[in-house]
Amino acid sequence: MEFIDPDIRKSSVTVIPPSKAHPTRNGTRRQRLLRHFAFWLSILVIWSAGALAYVSARSVIEADEMADHAQDVRYQTELLLSLLKDAETGQRGYIITGADHYLEPYRAGLAKVPDTLSQLRQMTLGNPSQQQRLDKLNGLVDQRLDIAARNINLRRSQPGVGFDTARLDEGKAVMNEIRVLAAAMIDEETRLYRLRKAGAQDNAETALLVFLVGLAVGTLVIAGIYYMMLLEARRRRAAEAALLTLNGELDQRVQARTAEIERNQRFLAAILGNMRDAVYVRKDGKFAYANEACARLFGAATVEEVLGRSLFDFFQKADRAVVAERLKVLSTPGATVPVMIETITRLDGGTVDVEATAASFIDDSELAVLTILHDITERQALERRLRQAEKLEAIGQLTGGIAHDFNNLLTVILGNAESLAEEVREDAPLRLMAEMVQGAAVRAAELTHRLLAFSRKQALEPQIVDVNQQLTGIQSLMERTLGAAVQIEIVKGPSAWKALVDPGQLENAILNLAINARDAMPEGGRLTIETSNTRLDQEYADQNSEVVPGQYVALAVSDTGCGMPPEIVDKAFEPFFTTKEIGKGTGLGLSMVYGFVKQSGGHIKIYSELGEGTTIKLYLPRADAGAVAGQRQAALAEVAPRGTERIALVEDDAGVRNYIERTLRELGYTVRSYDTGPQLLGEIESGYAFDLLLTDVVLPGGMNGNALAAAVRHLWPLVKVLYSSGYTENAIVHQGRLDPGAQLLHKPFRKTDLARKVRSVLDAP
Repeated sequence: MEFIDPDIRKSSVTVIPPSKAHPTRNGTRRQRLLRHFAFWLSILVIWSAGALAYVSARSVIEADEMADHAQDVRYQTELLLSLLKDAETGQRGYIITGADHYLEPYRAGLAKVPDTLSQLRQMTLGNPSQQQRLDKLNGLVDQRLDIAARNINLRRSQPGVGFDTARLDEGKAVMNEIRVLAAAMIDEETRLYRLRKAGAQDNAETALLVFLVGLAVGTLVIAGIYYMMLLEARRRRAAEAALLTLNGELDQRVQARTAEIERNQRFLAAILGNMRDAVYVRKDGKFAYANEACARLFGAATVEEVLGRSLFDFFQKADRAVVAERLKVLSTPGATVPVMIETITRLDGGTVDVEATAASFIDDSELAVLTILHDITERQALERRLRQAEKLEAIGQLTGGIAHDFNNLLTVILGNAESLAEEVREDAPLRLMAEMVQGAAVRAAELTHRLLAFSRKQALEPQIVDVNQQLTGIQSLMERTLGAAVQIEIVKGPSAWKALVDPGQLENAILNLAINARDAMPEGGRLTIETSNTRLDQEYADQNSEVVPGQYVALAVSDTGCGMPPEIVDKAFEPFFTTKEIGKGTGLGLSMVYGFVKQSGGHIKIYSELGEGTTIKLYLPRADAGAVAGQRQAALAEVAPRGTERIALVEDDAGVRNYIERTLRELGYTVRSYDTGPQLLGEIESGYAFDLLLTDVVLPGGMNGNALAAAVRHLWPLVKVLYSSGYTENAIVHQGRLDPGAQLLHKPFRKTDLARKVRSVLDAP
């Protein structure tokens, strides 16, 4: 798809033909004929020279071959002499010595002589003089061989006869004649060899001369043609220069406009190719252009997979009519549609949410529609998660805001109900009512505690916890709680890391998840708890808010229950949300677990499908090497320890202050109480001394409990401090953890809780 400036399409350029601008542009007819004649003449000369050179080269080759033949005849003649000499030497040695081994060279030479004479006969067929010599030589050879045979036979038949030199002289004379004939044949062949070599040399020189002459003539002809073409080119350039002068201004305008169009097209192609948004153009309902981002958005490997398709190929059938109705406005040029949010169905079957803008225009006299799609799938998912987080944060703020006053009220109710129960110990009806009030206050305190856990306002005391060991410790409790219908399977990671969490809160979280799993399996089933090591990377953290990349101990709690649909999963962590019947659940179990995990610096995730069960994964922060190991304190006996020390009590709520003061006095302590911190500081400056400061964390007057403790310790460095609060804010709790060395008494509390905590702080070193 090209985007062309319409001004260029409308413009036209008239170019004057060069043949009309100058009549001599192509040369005269005579010049063209002369060039053609010279060209073919040069071809004829070169071919003629090549043919003559070829003929001369063949003569050279034939002369060389004849010279080589003369050499071969010489060799065969010399070979014949050598064989005859060997035969003569062998028979002479035998005649003289009578030893048979002298006959071996004789027999070898005798066997080869006929073949050698035959080859000489064939090689000299074209030379009569050599044939005549060969005839004589043949007779002499037969005569010499016959003499040798008679001598050998005579020596063999008459071994005692003396040696006859006359016979040897007869053979020697014949051999001399053979040598003379052989020498004549060799001289003849030597003469022929030299003659033929000289002829070959002459032919080679003639061939070279012919080739050089032909090459020189052809080169001169071609040079002449080139010179003529050069002259014509000069005339042509002169004519073209005149034409360019006439059309120069128009040509410059065309080039400048063309360069601008090409530059704009490159810029446009680079912009469209590197855009993150999908861009496409439709003509006649089909994709005529699409950028790379469009192909990726629609799930195609290449742009070609998108081109030619209909837009409705990427919509569900139920949505096509609605989309077609919205696009009707684009049936006229220049029309636009407002921003639309649509769900596109990709080629791979997945879906993606897009924000679309479109406008119509005319291209090549056709109506076209330009559309830009912006992928908002991730943005919408983030918005949903943000809304969910904001909703949970708002609920947390609400629950945390009422916790302080509510816990103060519960402290008064629980404390007075406990005191009342002791006072009316002998009156059964009144004692029963007091215990009912006390039990209701305890349940209300547990409810408040869960609300604080969800809002992440509780004070955690994290320790190094072996999660595998923690599961072993509560396995029997879970078996009793869940009943025999639920089969519990604990899979402990053999090398699971230790986690840095509050062990008591972790135990409560596991029990809550186990109870929820039991309720999801009314007919019984399997509960699997598994530990492992994992690492959450930056990519996962980008997709899940509040997750810090790092190492975690994963605790997965899985059941084989009914499972949950997605809309229920989205609300599962909200406080008071429950799918159970009225009276069978508070809706705070999962919210408490959620708040505890988040406040501990971890992460929690639900995986659930209807009919396939549910898995809840807790990602607990791994304990680093610098963390301090600790052990949970065993529960003390229900005995209220007493004491006689001096205690300064600072509490802004009158009911709570009166209850604590009365209880401490009953336990034997000397108590002074104050509404605000500045009141106590004034008493200290007047000389008041005490052993323990018991102060609420949240105080009016601009000085909270932590600031008051700091001021008191500045005056009395060795004084002990005990905080009490039902809502700590950030005074003594930072990043969800109780400050090191801080002692906290959670509201509401019972008399024995108060007595044990005061005693433990006073007795601590």
